[in-house]
Amino acid sequence: MIKLASLLQEIGDATSPVPYTKASEKESKYETVTNYEFKIGEDTYIVTTYVSDMDLTLPSSSNQPKGSTGMQIMFGLKTDKYSGIVGDTARTNRGVQYKVMSTITKILKDYIEEHPELARIDYEPVKKTAEDQGRTKLYRAYVTKALPNWNYREDDYGWVRVEKPPQERKKTGFFKTLFK
Repeated sequence: MIKLASLLQEIGDATSPVPYTKASEKESKYETVTNYEFKIGEDTYIVTTYVSDMDLTLPSSSNQPKGSTGMQIMFGLKTDKYSGIVGDTARTNRGVQYKVMSTITKILKDYIEEHPELARIDYEPVKKTAEDQGRTKLYRAYVTKALPNWNYREDDYGWVRVEKPPQERKKTGFFKTLFK
């Protein structure tokens, strides 16, 4: 029998990802949109990232070095109705949320490993009601464990911004570029 304490410690550990594929990538003048897909059972999940250069003239980005990028991430279930970029964000109640979150965390960490210039990730947890905090708490557990040195902030509109400290970005970006 699984003990509650061990289950709570595992939430956010991202230790059970499933294989994923890069389904498509489209570059435009202002952003790169990449779609990833993965299957759990009969369900296919879609993860879409929107990556663009950060506007360093804005006060919220002024502390980031030149060349920094930001990412907006969305994900959901691929269905007949929602087969496009984002997918259906309805709850499936299939008990696979830890595999889903582990896989999304793996996609993010793989991207960060390849792109040290990524300085910010933005996302919006879907809520059933204004008071619903279920997904917000689940996502936060994964984000704060996967990116422990990054600054986590929720705004008044329901969006979450996770920012890499500038000193960490400079350090990892320089050495990764030097030794590639």
